[in-house]
Amino acid sequence: MKTPLATFALATSLLGLSLSAQSSPCVAFNDANNTVSNGTTGTPFVGLNPNSRAYQFTVPAQQLAQSAAIFTGSPFRDDYMRLEIWDEDPNTLLPGNRLATGTLFSPMSMTANWLGTNFDFATILNPGTNYWFVWIDAGGSIVAEEPGGTMLPRTTRATTNPWGAVGMGAAKFRIYCGPFDQNVSAVYGPACASSTGETPTTFSNSLPTITNTDYGVEATNLPAGSTAWLLLGGDRNAPQTPLGPLFPAGCHQNTDILVAVPDTVGVAEIGDQPSSPRPVPFGYVRYSLPLNLAGGTGIFLAAQVVAIDGGSTASVPLVTTNAIRFVTQ
Repeated sequence: MKTPLATFALATSLLGLSLSAQSSPCVAFNDANNTVSNGTTGTPFVGLNPNSRAYQFTVPAQQLAQSAAIFTGSPFRDDYMRLEIWDEDPNTLLPGNRLATGTLFSPMSMTANWLGTNFDFATILNPGTNYWFVWIDAGGSIVAEEPGGTMLPRTTRATTNPWGAVGMGAAKFRIYCGPFDQNVSAVYGPACASSTGETPTTFSNSLPTITNTDYGVEATNLPAGSTAWLLLGGDRNAPQTPLGPLFPAGCHQNTDILVAVPDTVGVAEIGDQPSSPRPVPFGYVRYSLPLNLAGGTGIFLAAQVVAIDGGSTASVPLVTTNAIRFVTQ
């Protein structure tokens, strides 16, 4: 079962602005250490065929999955990755239908790190039901499995080929019952659903250090091909302001606007071929912020993404994400 994230509160009470760790996952496997395979996924150069690895899991109690992370890296190049939850086909006992998806950027790295994203739909996971955690990459990524770890049933495929035979793999992943809040002080304010029912959200996989000249603010599940703006503010007292009846229901301005940076939402296919097609293209954008220009450490910043939604019937056809708040280190 899935439902738009906008129906659940993304707002987080901002009691303090000291940097906090990612919230505890509600589902996790092999995440207690940083031990990881020394292998890489296939086809890092030839054809750039997307790889999909799916791991079967169950939950002991009902959970609401809103985001996820995986322990990996791309030693060969920068590229997109995608994290998804699928149900199970009762006939094949393989992944059946995608329930939720989120895109993220994986910068080139010789070491594995926790990389996460938010899902387009909050997905209810029920006990006693098999689900599949699906990781899609463009090839040449560090295999997110722990040698000697807890084994899960695993199946793989390339591009959109059929899923292969089931083996076993000790996957290192986390699923969260709230929005992805790694490296930020707080996730602030609600997001609103687009005309396709998905909820675009903003997050970051980067540390907000002033030596990080490529600090990244990412937004996933935006209307692909649309114009988007990064709204960057500096007022920690800025309210969550409803945008009113001319805008789509539930849309808010979640930061003051010191700077508005335009960009185009990309169609985030992985490699050079479709990886898991759907009627609505995968929309994603990443803004690079050179925090060395922010004015030093201890500077409060808030970031939100707003995009045109061509399918909206609202007078002002925009869709808005949550904001992320952080303090430069």
